[in-house]
Amino acid sequence: ASGNVPDAIICANDIMAINVCDVLMQHGYSIPEDVMISGFDGYDEVFITTPKITTVSCTTPELADSTAQLVAKLIAPDCDPGSVADVAVVPVLYTNESTGSEVQTGYDRFMLNRFNNMFYRHHDVTRIMHEVATRMQLSKDPDEMVGHIADLIVNDEKVMTDVSFVLNKNIFDKDNYFFDSPSDKMNLSDYNIFFDASISRGFIDYGGRGKVFNPENEKFADKLCSGYPMIFNAIDYMDATLGFICYNFHNFDITRYSRTANLTNTISMGLGGYVTLKYQQNLAEKMNEMYKRDSLTGLYNRMGFNDILEQLKSDKSLRGKKVTVIMSDLDGLKYINDNFGHAEGDKAIFMTAQALKQACPEDAVCVRFGGDELFAVIIGDCNIDEIIADVEAHLDNYNRISGKEYKVQVSCGGAVSVFDANFDIRKALRIADENMYAIKNEHHEDV
Repeated sequence: ASGNVPDAIICANDIMAINVCDVLMQHGYSIPEDVMISGFDGYDEVFITTPKITTVSCTTPELADSTAQLVAKLIAPDCDPGSVADVAVVPVLYTNESTGSEVQTGYDRFMLNRFNNMFYRHHDVTRIMHEVATRMQLSKDPDEMVGHIADLIVNDEKVMTDVSFVLNKNIFDKDNYFFDSPSDKMNLSDYNIFFDASISRGFIDYGGRGKVFNPENEKFADKLCSGYPMIFNAIDYMDATLGFICYNFHNFDITRYSRTANLTNTISMGLGGYVTLKYQQNLAEKMNEMYKRDSLTGLYNRMGFNDILEQLKSDKSLRGKKVTVIMSDLDGLKYINDNFGHAEGDKAIFMTAQALKQACPEDAVCVRFGGDELFAVIIGDCNIDEIIADVEAHLDNYNRISGKEYKVQVSCGGAVSVFDANFDIRKALRIADENMYAIKNEHHEDV
């Protein structure tokens, strides 16, 4: 801003020199015409920048020669380490465009290609990890989720190979959101080994949810005795620890170790997202089920029944099968409500619904359309008379032990038809209703 720009700037390292050049050129200064720049340490990027930077470097061959000379002196049989003098490595000056010199390097294209390869390799790994985190979150179950991790770790050696991880089994409890009340204390009984890259596909399927973790078990003891470092990273999400990862590489390839943080972050994001989405899906399913169920009896309501009927109609394997509709109506509901209160009336409706549900096959669709009108739809062979008899037997047993001053009694009627895409539930209900009222009239005559 003041215009007081020096003739030259000697930078402590090459990264500083590159940045100084960029800032000056952004403000309209020319390098080296207005300001000359030099760096230090021979960083490769100075040879592909614009302008190329003058630098000083201790070249790799010189460093290697000096190191070899020093080691040779130190391992000599009669060597006194205290008498071995330091070896000075004289830096080599590389003059370049930033100080007005001609270009001193002739391998621009080779170096540029190498940097591009390094960049795109890193970019590919980042992209792969992002995709894996997304797939983990959208997995339908833990098996599929761990399969995506196996694809990343086992099948792509460029990413990672020797990895194990242990998870808190409570994260898979869909009914209790793990992040609502995570425990600060580590209870080993809650942790299972879920993945080991040394196993085909990596997933350890013991009862579907991993193998009980023991830090002294054979697998981890082998890792401790391998002579190579074991690196443990916590799997954290929303300030809660979901488990931990153990890395153990049988080499000292720094590239693998440098990727551990990114891999841990990928698994943390994928696993944490999976746990959150599964809980939300479970909550949504429960809410959806709640809207489709009658709050008093637990049977399907009109909306729920209409939805499930459409699903059954779309199932081609059910077409042509016998379908039975059983209608049930509580006798004397008004009498119970007027004399004992509506709470007792609701109790009678509930017991009737339970009797109907227990008497029908497990795959029957039991419905409360309103009031005391209950019915069941049964696809497949069944015996109407036996089901109605079971309903009455359930209620007779309840009446014997209830101690109520009234009896819960129902009238039932049935209709049989063939199930297909054009099945008319209204027609079937009308026939069942007519048969039911015939029974109800008989009950009145008996009274």
